[in-house]
Amino acid sequence: MPIRFSGDGAPSPARSLLRPIPRAIRTVLSSHHRRDGLIHLIWVTKDRIRKMNRRFRRVRRITDVMAFRYEAGAGDKKRVDGDLFICPARAAENAKRFRVPYPEELVRLSVHGTLHLLGYTDYVPAQRARMWRRQERTVRKILKP
Repeated sequence: MPIRFSGDGAPSPARSLLRPIPRAIRTVLSSHHRRDGLIHLIWVTKDRIRKMNRRFRRVRRITDVMAFRYEAGAGDKKRVDGDLFICPARAAENAKRFRVPYPEELVRLSVHGTLHLLGYTDYVPAQRARMWRRQERTVRKILKP
C-alpha cells in the first residue's frame, strides 16, 4: 500500500522522524484486514488546519489531524484511499503538553487519523475510549524498543 508525504505550507518533519509512520499506518490497516489503497499524508500549517476544521467540521479552533476517506469502487471493501492532514506545529505543542517525544506524537496522530479513515469517531465518550485504546495499543507496538 503506497503512503505518500507532501506539504501544504508546513515544512515536513525530519526524514528520520517519518520512518515509523508508514509502518504505523499499515499496522492499523492490516489489523482491520485492509491492505490495498493509497494514503496521502499532508503536512499543514496551523492556519490551514484551522480553516479546514472550520469549513468541514464547523469548529473554530486549531486541531492536530484531519482525515478524509475516498470511497472505493463498489464491492471493494478492502481498499482504503484517503488523505491525512497533520499539523506538525500542533503535534509539537501536543508533545510538550503531554510530555511525550515529538516523534511519538507524530506516530500517534498518524494512527489516530488512520483510525478515522476506517470509520472510528471520537465525538462520543464511549467511542473515543474505544478508539484511543486501539490507538495507544498501536503506538506502543510501533515504538516498543
